[in-house]
Amino acid sequence: MLISYKRRVCGVAGIALITLLPTANAQSLDQQASGIVSARNHVVLSSQRSGQLLEQNAIAGSGVQEGEVLGRFDCSLDQAVVAVAQVEVQQANTDLELQRRLAARGAAGRAAVQAATQNVALQQARLALETAKTETCDLTAPFSGTVVDWKVRNFASVQQGEAIVELVDSADLFVELIIPVQWIDTIKVGQNTVFLSDYTARSYSATVDYISPAADPVSQTIRLNATLMAGENPPKVGTSGLMDFGN
Repeated sequence: MLISYKRRVCGVAGIALITLLPTANAQSLDQQASGIVSARNHVVLSSQRSGQLLEQNAIAGSGVQEGEVLGRFDCSLDQAVVAVAQVEVQQANTDLELQRRLAARGAAGRAAVQAATQNVALQQARLALETAKTETCDLTAPFSGTVVDWKVRNFASVQQGEAIVELVDSADLFVELIIPVQWIDTIKVGQNTVFLSDYTARSYSATVDYISPAADPVSQTIRLNATLMAGENPPKVGTSGLMDFGN
């Protein structure tokens, strides 16, 4: 006798489809679950300063290299403040040299030299602070990838913490999915699987690299990630597909 039934398990990453086929002599288990393609390097860069965005050097869809300048802010005021701080450091050093000479001739005390020394340290600290602010004038790529979209238009005034540009690296993809707790004994980290992309209609090799140590108490499912061997024609980040653990 052949008895067949199907049960769907829903979760955050997708829908796990279980097919159980018990027979009189043995029981086979087809393990397939839907998942979403994600990138390990996928970020929306936010502004580290308030100001006007003057340049957008990479259009949406273009590739960029790690460290490449994606955009620049108007930092004319910051640069002027740095110039003033540099002059103040020079003046503080000149005063310290004068106090040391006077002290050598007995015309100035130790307290005056100490005060001048502290003023040099103070002005140098201010210069370092103002210089650090100018380092946020350039918006640079934290990794090599592709510009997905700009969240603000060029010449727009933005606030600190506001989203500026989205960047993704499609060279390092993985699949996020959920599995029923009943599969725990049959799926292990390092196990090879096959992912069928709904986007490209192609099959890709994948390797399980993470299984959550805790199950969802309501749905009785566990989150799982699998590294995707995408090659030259990878599926788009955010697209779905079916992971087959039975191969």
